[in-house]
This record gives sequence, C-alpha cells and structure tokens, in this order.
Amino acid sequence: MDTRLAYGLIIARAVVPASKLATTRWWAGTTLGADLGIADAGTDEVYAAMDWLVSRQDPIEKKLAARHLEAGGLALFDFSSAWLEGRSCPLGAFGHSRHGKKNREQIEFGTVTSRAGIPVAVRVFAAGNTCDSVAFGEIIPVVRDKFGLGEVILVGDRGSVTKGPSLRPADLVTG
Repeated sequence: MDTRLAYGLIIARAVVPASKLATTRWWAGTTLGADLGIADAGTDEVYAAMDWLVSRQDPIEKKLAARHLEAGGLALFDFSSAWLEGRSCPLGAFGHSRHGKKNREQIEFGTVTSRAGIPVAVRVFAAGNTCDSVAFGEIIPVVRDKFGLGEVILVGDRGSVTKGPSLRPADLVTG
C-alpha cells in the first residue's frame, strides 16, 4: 500500500470533503495529486487505501491522543448525523432525523477532539437512532481505557450528559 495515497485522502478530507470519486477528480486538477504522485489513482486504489487506514485506526488514534490530550485536560465530543441518499450503506438505518429528513436513512457519528479542536478519534454508530447519551457513554471507555486517561474533562452537548441509563456518575467525573 502506497502511504502517499492515504496521506492524500487525509488532506483531501480536510480541505475539500467529498466522495472518493470526486476526490480522485480533484487531485487531477490540483498540484496535490502531482506532488504526491497520486493524480492518476483510481477508485480501487482509493478504497484499498481506506481499508489500510481503517485497519490502523486504533494505533493512529492512540498516537493522536498521546500528542493532543492530557490527563486532567479537556476533551470535546461532538455527536452528529447525516442522511443517506442511497440504500447500500450497512450502517444506515431509519430513525430520528436531526435534519428533518424523515424519509432518509441516517448514519450517526461522534468525534473526540482536543481543546484546540484537533480530531483525535471518531466513531460511527450502526443504528440510525442512537441517542446522545448512548453515544457519549460509548466514548467514555475509549478515552479512559484505550487512551489511558483516567482523569479527563469530557464535554458534550447538554442532552448527552444529563440523561440516559448508559451513564453513571463515575463515568462523568473520574479521578
């Protein structure tokens, strides 16, 4: 696997988030594709690079957390959703639409960032109707156990932390 392709995907996601096909077309019209030597990459190569990145998600997130989070520090959690136009995503499901798209499947995801907003971890939730408190409850063990931060201030939306059976007081205040 050519790591330049993975690097190009990461840059493209930050600069001009788009579909994989649109990303390969964007590379052809910018200096990024030429500079990285990936301007002629096809969709099969892009999907292979994505698989390569996903298989390394845990170690990548651990390194990012070690670099950008600290014990006793602040971590931010944002939970959001997007509706799907197609019917082929196995993670999509019908559920509450935060965007009023009642006739579209939803996919829900959460991002942990540093105080400065630097992304450290991301989780996609399979159900299209995951409530905020469940998502928040699932990210706590990631920050506590996978990142080894026994004491951290984890900030989320008010609804995320004020209700829900998945949260215990010990999960909200550690140390």
